[in-house]
Amino acid sequence: MIIYILSIVNTKNSFIGILNTFLEEAIFSKNHKMEQIELRKRLSVNLKKQRKNKNWSQFELAEKADISEQTINSIESHRLWPSDKTLVKIAGALKIDIYKLFLPDENSIEIEKEKKRLFAIQSKKMSLS
Repeated sequence: MIIYILSIVNTKNSFIGILNTFLEEAIFSKNHKMEQIELRKRLSVNLKKQRKNKNWSQFELAEKADISEQTINSIESHRLWPSDKTLVKIAGALKIDIYKLFLPDENSIEIEKEKKRLFAIQSKKMSLS
């Protein structure tokens, strides 16, 4: 799904629709393990990382995005899910594509790989016993 999103990031209006579809699938699909909390966490972590990469305070980002500092704080604290309009403003202020706010953290990818590796080792040991 991420690859599909990456292929159409140049068109903002259709991107928002596809982002909404992706989020709905991620939140509501029984086959998809990602939950709403995981999406909020991912958004929070990536927003904070992008903001800190620019050495901006929450106030500075809020000012540049023309939204309240409380909104930035609430998103970074997992208390608020932003509207499409707010996401567009934040991404515009940061000068990034919106999808970058939803990419998995490199550390979490490595952790998942390690968990799978350890599970495979444990499964092998159990099957040998």
